[in-house]
Amino acid sequence: MKSNTYHTIDATKAALFIMLSLALVTVMIMWFFIPDIKNLKIAHMAQEHAEIAMRQSMAELKMQQAKLQNVQEEHSRALQMLQAPFEADRFHNDAVSHFAHFEISPVQSRTQDRFLIDEYNITAELREPGDFYGFINFLNSYQNAVEVAFPIHIHADERFLLNWRFGLQVYRIQPDQARP
Repeated sequence: MKSNTYHTIDATKAALFIMLSLALVTVMIMWFFIPDIKNLKIAHMAQEHAEIAMRQSMAELKMQQAKLQNVQEEHSRALQMLQAPFEADRFHNDAVSHFAHFEISPVQSRTQDRFLIDEYNITAELREPGDFYGFINFLNSYQNAVEVAFPIHIHADERFLLNWRFGLQVYRIQPDQARP
């Protein structure tokens, strides 16, 4: 006995079945895949924005890093001046060439913020007031952070030499604040 079931299928029913199957597949595609494609596009756009923001942040970071390196290079001399030990005898030997007579005597050391400030009294004799400016230039190029403290007392003696008395402050980084 032979089955003739495929011959008895109605063409209208088959077309309707195929149309229904296509409609069901289309609905399934729209229901499941299109929202995922939209989410995928949104995620891709968010990733592109994140990459752009990251590139901008990296450029800003490199620029700030270059600025920091420039600041470190510019201020390395000042940092070295603050870290260098101060020796009063060596200072006396270096500064005596600016004066007819020069004496340095320690007064006190005090702490201010992260610095140690050593205070000294200077007694000196000068022939001309302009020689003091040479001494100031010497201080500006000295290997320590040194500053003339006010008041500056000046009087002339019987030999027509100017006697100067003033304070000198030497700034140093506290040993526990120094970085390698």
